[in-house]
Amino acid sequence: LAGNAHQRDGYLQNAAGPDLNDADEWNLIGKVLWEPTARLSVLLQTSHLRRDMNCCAPDSVHDPIAEQAIIDRGLPPLGNDPFDQRTAQDTLTPFKQESTAASLHVDYETDWGMLESITAWDEYDVESSQETSRSVLDTTFLNQPQSGNSVSQELRFSASTDHVDYMVGLYYFQQDTREFEGELSALVGADVGVGTGIFGPQLGLIAATGDSSFQDNRFATETIALFSRASWQVSDDWQFTAGLRWSEEQKDADLFVAVESSALTAQSPENLPAPLLALLAQQGIFPPFSLLAAARPEIDERFSRKADNVDWLASLSYDLTASDLLFASVSTGTKSGGFNGVAGATEEREFDDEDTISYELGLKSTLLDERLRLNSTLFLTEINQLQSSQQAASGLGQFTSNQGEAEVSGVDLQLDALPASNLTLSLGVQYLHTYEFTEGPDKGLKLPYAAELSGSLAATFALPLADGSAYLRGDYTVMGNHWTNSASIGQLEDKDRQDRSNINVTVGWRNDRWAISVWGKNLGDEEYAVQTLTPYPVTDTDAYFLTPPRTYGVTLRYDFDQG
Repeated sequence: LAGNAHQRDGYLQNAAGPDLNDADEWNLIGKVLWEPTARLSVLLQTSHLRRDMNCCAPDSVHDPIAEQAIIDRGLPPLGNDPFDQRTAQDTLTPFKQESTAASLHVDYETDWGMLESITAWDEYDVESSQETSRSVLDTTFLNQPQSGNSVSQELRFSASTDHVDYMVGLYYFQQDTREFEGELSALVGADVGVGTGIFGPQLGLIAATGDSSFQDNRFATETIALFSRASWQVSDDWQFTAGLRWSEEQKDADLFVAVESSALTAQSPENLPAPLLALLAQQGIFPPFSLLAAARPEIDERFSRKADNVDWLASLSYDLTASDLLFASVSTGTKSGGFNGVAGATEEREFDDEDTISYELGLKSTLLDERLRLNSTLFLTEINQLQSSQQAASGLGQFTSNQGEAEVSGVDLQLDALPASNLTLSLGVQYLHTYEFTEGPDKGLKLPYAAELSGSLAATFALPLADGSAYLRGDYTVMGNHWTNSASIGQLEDKDRQDRSNINVTVGWRNDRWAISVWGKNLGDEEYAVQTLTPYPVTDTDAYFLTPPRTYGVTLRYDFDQG
């Protein structure tokens, strides 16, 4: 039985209400192992998680017109520093989650091999909402409740002969997800008119105070897969491994949205003059024009897709010495497609599978009487129909699309050393030679969240003390310039490109039962946004989702006697 509770005040200072990005969560995990015979074991695991916090709010920079409107509400100016951890939001960013899961793992050793059954089930409920101007201005309110459940069953049989280890299996997965559940999903507020001087006078044609949308999206997934893997000890030094997986997936979506709007374009878009149509298109607003993006006042559409995939793996390894291994592998993979639930055009609802083929050549080596371990890998991955999650042009919600073909190649080095019995060092370096789109409208664009050079360095020093061990650990990570926004060419700005570094230090003492530590995270007080978005068009707001600033804490842990 294990439990964890985590509470923290918000670190994003809020001039219009409670500080944001707090933490209030707990979870409980229980396991029971039953071994009625030497051949049979049954492991039951259950878990429950609950969160209730004002989470995931960004710092933001506003257009001067919107900034003045905020000041007119009696609040201090927020300025143009998106990293000062200051905001003014009277509509909070609540995030509530409750989830329960259970699994049953049964192992039975037969005379021919091991038979395994893994049954799993889970269900969850999530509530989250936000105001898209990220301020005290009441422009557009978004609400997105979600719930779902899934069940899976896996059967595996594994066995060994003199030279071959093999495994075959069958997998089944079924999931149902529901979004919005017929509740209010978006509401245009009383301050939308502030955006007229920013967006332009045509804003009144596509949005009006009181415009609202209600949605009910239901998604169903059913997957079945057959898979196998075998390793052949060709000789004392050579080993060959092969794997094969066939899967069939059925996905269905029932998407309903109802929009109530008094904006002119929402009433009769077909009667708009051609110059206005061109102006709206120039600003990325297409039919149906409404800010809430409903093609008709009410839509109830059903979609279905079925896909068959075959993925495989081939790997060859050679023992250069007793402590040096050379290997090469090639494998394919598939990320399944699906449907967007956003209230957009019908042709934007479905996205296709993403397919990859990966090549690796590497060396694993142990040196200096096992006091030094070096792993190095050259890799190349080609991605077809890369799935990308981007912000909708209206600024309301995200959608997934196939952004094009991409390639990632480079080298990954990992070094672990034990220079002294009480000192452990770890060094990791990754260099990317290519990481860009090779085909499609974004050809030549670097992939988001990937840098040419990144690395980490960690050291742990330990000394015996009072029936335990005192230790000091420090780690440093660095990542070069990279995009923090998955937008396409033409939408990215200088603000969407950053680098980062981070220093963490922990001092503590531990033994088999007790552990206490004092720690500091982000000691350099690094200002970094893990994600940036394209500006929200109504108020031209730039949102920066920041990492926590410098934080300190104490951790106490106790492990109960398992006897």
